[in-house]
Order: sequence, then C-alpha cells, then structure tokens
Amino acid sequence: MSTIESNAEIMRALLGGWSKYIPYDPSPKQLAFCALPHQEALGGGAAGGGKSAVLLMDALRFTHVPNYAGIIFRRSLTDLKRSGGLLDMAMQWLGPWIGSEITYIPSIHMFRWYNGASLTFGYVGSYTAWEHYQGGSYQFIGWDELTQHSEEDYGEMFSRLRRNSCSIHSANPSPNCNICLSYSELSRVPLRVRGATNPGGRGHFWVKKRFALKKIDNIINPVTQKPGVWVSGNPDRPFIPWFFTDNPGLDQKQYAQTLQQIADDQRRAQLMEGDWDRIANGIFRREWFTKRWEWRSGYYAMLDPTGKPDHSWHEGQVRVFTVVDVACSVRTGVGERSFRQAQGSILPASWTAIGTWGITPKNELLLLDIKRFREESPFIFDALKSTCTQWKPMYVALEVNGPGKPIAQLAFQMGIPIREVITYVDKPSNSAEAQTRARGGGIYLPKDGQSTWLDDFLGEITVW
Repeated sequence: MSTIESNAEIMRALLGGWSKYIPYDPSPKQLAFCALPHQEALGGGAAGGGKSAVLLMDALRFTHVPNYAGIIFRRSLTDLKRSGGLLDMAMQWLGPWIGSEITYIPSIHMFRWYNGASLTFGYVGSYTAWEHYQGGSYQFIGWDELTQHSEEDYGEMFSRLRRNSCSIHSANPSPNCNICLSYSELSRVPLRVRGATNPGGRGHFWVKKRFALKKIDNIINPVTQKPGVWVSGNPDRPFIPWFFTDNPGLDQKQYAQTLQQIADDQRRAQLMEGDWDRIANGIFRREWFTKRWEWRSGYYAMLDPTGKPDHSWHEGQVRVFTVVDVACSVRTGVGERSFRQAQGSILPASWTAIGTWGITPKNELLLLDIKRFREESPFIFDALKSTCTQWKPMYVALEVNGPGKPIAQLAFQMGIPIREVITYVDKPSNSAEAQTRARGGGIYLPKDGQSTWLDDFLGEITVW
C-alpha cells in the first residue's frame, strides 16, 4: 500500500471519509478545515495558503458513497475555466480515473462516478444560483472566492443542501428495499457549506459580518510577525485563517516578493496579512466617514471622529430632503422572486433606494435614513409615504430618466412633494460633489447602534 493510500485510510478513520483521488496529504490547516463538524465554515484570508484546493479536497471526501453529490461555485464561467483554477485542478486529480471509474460531462462541468456520486463545478454568471440550480440536491456546497458572490445566492443555496432518499420509505427506511439500501450510507454523510476567500471584493462586508470576523492580538501573524490574526466570533460559523506560510508547496520567499509589488497598500494588506479591516481604494474611502450624529431629545448632536460632542443643532434648524433611485421590475418564477430582462438574459432586479438627508446651517450633510428593497412599483409609493410621514422632507428628489417618470407623476398626485431630476452623466461622475464633501469630512452618519443599515451602507459605498 502506498503512502498516499495508507494516509487516506487514516484520514477516512479520522474524518469519517477521505478520497484516494487526492494526490497529496493535506497541510495541517487544510486537515483542520476538513475536520470541522459545523454545517457552515469559511477558510482563507491571505493569498497563497491553499484555500481553494481544500474545497476540492473536502468535496471529494465522500465520493465513495453512492449517490453523494457535491458542487463548487465560481462567480463566472471565465473564472471556472481559468488555467490553474479548480476545474483545471480537478481534471488533473481525476483525469487518470476518467473512463474506468469516472465519467466527465463537459456540458455541465460534472464528474460522475459509477456508484452514482457526482461533483459539479457551477458558476452563477448572469443568472442567480437559485435559477441555475433550483432542482439540485447537494450534501456539499463550496464557494471559491466567496466575497465575489452575493449574499442572496449564498443564502438561497442552503435550500439545496439536502439528501435524497427512497420516495416510498423516506420516513422509515426498509431493510428489504433496494432503494433504501442504496441511500443508507448517504444518510450518514454530513451536510456542509464551505467557503474559501480573500478579503475584498463585492461581498467583503456581508462575508465579514456573517462570520463575525474580528482581529485578536494574542496570536502572532506569521507574515508580519506582529500580533493580529482574524478569527470568527460566531461559534456556529468557524473561520480558519490561512497565510502563504501555511502552503508547503509554494515558493514562499518568491511569493512574498511578488505580493510586495502590489501598489495599493490596502489590497496588499488584504492579500499578505489576511486583513479584513482594510478596504482596497474605491471612489469613496472608509476613512472619509468618521464623523457621526446622535439624536438627543430634539437635537442633533454632532460628534467628532473620536465620538466626542462638538456642537448641536435643534431639529428645526436642519432642513430635510429625500432622494430616490428607482429600479422597477416584473416578478416571475416561484416565490415571487423579482427579475429584470437585460440583453436577452434574466438578471436579479436592481435595488430601489430611498435616502433621507439633513442639511445644517453650517452646510453639514447628515445621512438620516436609508430604505432599500427589490419590489414592484406599488411598494415604492408605500415606502415614500412612510418616509414622508416619518421625516417630513421639504421635497423628494426623483430621477425621471427611464422608469422614474410615471413614478414621479403618480407620487405627486398622492401629495408627495416630488421634485423631478434629470441627469445626463454617469453615476461616478455625478458623485463628484459627494466625494469632495466626504473627503473634507462634511458628511455625518448616524452613531453606531442607531441604525440597522449603517454597516451595509459603508460596505457598499467603499467598494464601489
């Protein structure tokens, strides 16, 4: 028996399953990740630690079980087919068995074993995971580069985390039923969702929030040799931090020099140190939003970046207005999910956003409230009426390019103080004044704990 085969037997006994198709033993961090008993877990942080390979290892652990099904997602088909990516890696690992034990179905990127087990490589692309895989049933769902995916897709796929069973004896399996017997071993396979990712990307903040990632200073970072490693604050959703120093198959010295060439300090810290508190530079930067306001019995207390009160304004001195970014859609499909047509594809509907602001006598801008939703146009009127009742804005500015025109007309007839706005430039250019104001510290956000939407707002605007 070869070393790999003997170690695989040890892994099978230790973890309850392993795979002869994995051509090398896992590193200690990879083994720890595979050994996690939790339904949901995340691994990664810094680049080069072997986090993607561990998804493939973990997905292959139970392919010896008849009817087992696993799937690993990438964001796009290009990512999925990239040289050196997971599909390429899987082809290298499983290629020697194709034709004898495994069939590869290229049209759906699926490896199927002769015992009925399968491993599929999926991509979300221009659709949603819900659309692509609504009929699927998987015991392992992996997400490579999780921060490139949406929280909606990630959450929706939990409904596909399940086991098939005998349709006749699903409640009480029969020892005399061949179908029940074929699923008996599958019933003992754990249901798992696993993610692997670096910090950064469109989903940085929802991933950080879901896994309650926080920095602790009693562990030395192996890259910086200074205190500071990110761990999960949620015991039900563990996070295992990886660094390139955890990858014995990597030329670590050369890779460290390569990462040093990244010009953006924030991005370099994300990839080298696994730093979840650093945000790669976008149009808006997080350090521009350090001032807060706090509501105190009819007054807006203006707080400096340290949280100390600087000055106050009575509510009567603050002029309030509301702005609306309309996105209308037509519902289709099961569960009244909203979609919109674009270039022949069905895409998730954009968000309608209603933002309410205040201007002080010193021309300070206070962000008072944000409502975001994916709903049909009738819901917009209810949200506008609710906003006007709560904040009593002087006017509601609504862009009348495209779908906004009929919304503005009907809202005006309902007594909502609509001010029609027409824009002729793209959104980044249109945000130039807001960038200048934010850079100068002229925008105040609600004090932490005063709103439910603040983290989402900062997460989206700083990666835009």
